[in-house]
Amino acid sequence: MRAWIWGAVTGLVLTAGCAPETSGNPGTPARSISSGITSSHQAAKRVTVASPLTVTQSRLMLPAPAVWSFHALDFVTPTSGYAVASRGPHMAVLYTGNSGKTWTARATDSKIVQLDMVSASTGWMTACAGAACALKRTVNGGRSWMTVMRFPVRDHVQIDFTSSAVGWRERSAPPHNTPVLYRTTDGGAHWSLVNASPPSYGGAFSNSFDFINPHDGWLAVGGEGGVGEQVKAVYHTTDGGYSWAKIAISANLGSAQKTPVPVGGYLNQIAFSNAHVGYMTLAGPMSAVLRTADGGHHWTVIRSTAFPLGGTQASDPTFPSPSVGYVVGWDAASVWKTTDGGMHWTVQYPPLHPTQVVGFRNAQDGLGFGTVADGALPTNLIRTRDGGRTWTTIGDSAATFWNLQWTGPHTVWALGYGLHAGTRVYVSRDGEHQFVPVALPVQGAVEGIAMSPPSGGIVVVGAASGSEMLTTHDGGHRWTAVTLPFAARVVARAGHHDLWALGSTGQSLYHSTNNGKTWISQALPGAAYRITQPSTLRFLSASFGYLWGSNSLMTTDNGGKTWSLSTAPASVQLNAFDFVSPNKGWLVDGSNLGLYTTTNGGKTWTAK
Repeated sequence: MRAWIWGAVTGLVLTAGCAPETSGNPGTPARSISSGITSSHQAAKRVTVASPLTVTQSRLMLPAPAVWSFHALDFVTPTSGYAVASRGPHMAVLYTGNSGKTWTARATDSKIVQLDMVSASTGWMTACAGAACALKRTVNGGRSWMTVMRFPVRDHVQIDFTSSAVGWRERSAPPHNTPVLYRTTDGGAHWSLVNASPPSYGGAFSNSFDFINPHDGWLAVGGEGGVGEQVKAVYHTTDGGYSWAKIAISANLGSAQKTPVPVGGYLNQIAFSNAHVGYMTLAGPMSAVLRTADGGHHWTVIRSTAFPLGGTQASDPTFPSPSVGYVVGWDAASVWKTTDGGMHWTVQYPPLHPTQVVGFRNAQDGLGFGTVADGALPTNLIRTRDGGRTWTTIGDSAATFWNLQWTGPHTVWALGYGLHAGTRVYVSRDGEHQFVPVALPVQGAVEGIAMSPPSGGIVVVGAASGSEMLTTHDGGHRWTAVTLPFAARVVARAGHHDLWALGSTGQSLYHSTNNGKTWISQALPGAAYRITQPSTLRFLSASFGYLWGSNSLMTTDNGGKTWSLSTAPASVQLNAFDFVSPNKGWLVDGSNLGLYTTTNGGKTWTAK
């Protein structure tokens, strides 16, 4: 069985003396609201423009992701197998003996294109460097490799071995990627032409083949492509590839006709377990996992919850038995297993950890949201009690959270988006399970929250008349609403009368020392300090506060007199930050699905 790798907060740009962002109604009074009873008083609100902020800038450096990104799988038994994976710029051959839960690197190479293992000890890989590629063989489980042959990188090669001696290699010949098949009977040392022109269908734009013994093999060919569709055909050989019989075809593009092979989806790969049972993965907007039980004559879509038709994509199937199989998940960082022929799947790797949001109560106890099992929309809520080293699933959430903040041992606030409710504030008073939406006295889009123990908090709502700042001192039962004299994105309380806010256009930070009666506007020094998609502004004390967006983190340890800005490289998508002290914090890298922690205020980070 072979494994083939298929080429698979608003900007803060501020200048000195910029005009403050104003709302349409600077004289709106404050309103204390509870159970429909409203009282009000006048609140003087004016903005003074001050000199720019003092900001020092540095690079936010993260170590290589702790998780592997998988490019190919090949299991030789239901529990043991090999993979080609990368961690940062490095590619490696990995081995697992526990169904993919943990992996050990056996060898590294510059660019591994394909892997094919026939046993726990013997296998082949193709690796390329520059314009040259090499076919390499191992007889000790991938610990060392010997070059068997070399070929130019332009010869697009697939390999498939059924024993330590017998195997095939296929290269795609121009101009239509027509497959040309060769066979070896001495482990790859010598090759003979089997078929100068195996079958193609509509011009072979993609193909995949698989042999289960020296005689029986299948070739799937994908031809002309359309919007989410591709004409396909499946061929079968019983003489080692010298002759082929067409056994299944798809309809033409745009046809609604039901055919043995669906026209929807782009051919990815086929894998057979025996002469009857095989699997095919399709990519694109009509992605699917297909199964045949009659030797490839008819294929049916497996309608699993993990990989539904047109949903989350699976690739590189490997089935060491008719019912037990593995695939690489849509994000390339996950390995999934089935024990019932693809009807149900479970994530084997990576270990459970949050991919979207983290919120910690202290250095040990925290919640996370989003996992690799979530697919396109995160729903999983998970919890850790050891600082993020291990996590357990709590359950699914009705909303997609992107902010989690604790205010007590059992009280957690969240900002989230519900499918039919829009952006809302949620609260759980049991510490994890039951999150319920919070009724706010002002209608509008919730921009940000900053909750503080034991029962205080601020919510910013974008209303028609401008930004509304809602404050509570009793855990959200009563709210005081104030229309700000500027449009705000997030607001935080640093002390009893000490407030900070970020303007909605990202051009100003605002500071008030009299509970919002007057404000001072300060700008960042220039475009090099730009923060995209600001998400959270929080102060843990009168001195320490932080503001973060999708590409950077700003911190202050002196009450906002000066700030430090750490900018992440373009390859990193910062999904979440959370601090429980000026030193201890966590971040989630959405690009590499990594969880990191710091013990020095964000100066350095360690992968969890």
